[in-house]
Amino acid sequence: MSMQQAIAVANQTVQLATQATTNVPFAEPKTSGFWINIDELAQAPYLDASGNFAQLGTDVNLIEADTSFGDLNNDGYDDAAVIVEQATAGNASAPGGATDYALATVLNQSGSLFNIADLALGPNVQIFSHHIESGGIVDLDMQIGSQPRATYQYQLVGNRLMEI
Repeated sequence: MSMQQAIAVANQTVQLATQATTNVPFAEPKTSGFWINIDELAQAPYLDASGNFAQLGTDVNLIEADTSFGDLNNDGYDDAAVIVEQATAGNASAPGGATDYALATVLNQSGSLFNIADLALGPNVQIFSHHIESGGIVDLDMQIGSQPRATYQYQLVGNRLMEI
């Protein structure tokens, strides 16, 4: 076994253990197979701004146009990197409700979708392009706040999403 394969196995072990020990307060949907689609993602549980699982609605909204598919954890299943809008104060759909954006990683664990990690991006983000590269690296070409437009790279390591 190569070092890269050993790291992939260790990451997958942490990811499966995280999913097995996490209490999602509603039924997790099953996927149709190796490849997931946007309709299946819309039924998945997502982390809200407080770190609790929620269904899409007033606390968490999926930005469908900012969704990329690819294998994030080298298990042969299609996963997703999505941008979500999270309510931070009050109700996001109500006047005056504040929201932040986050990069969410949703794993397809043998047919079960699981939002394993989020990375906060802030309240003012403009996404220009995004994709998942070979090796599970998420590329986001974006502008955060008043910072200049740049390409950021993120990788899922165990149950954490890290900028590389």
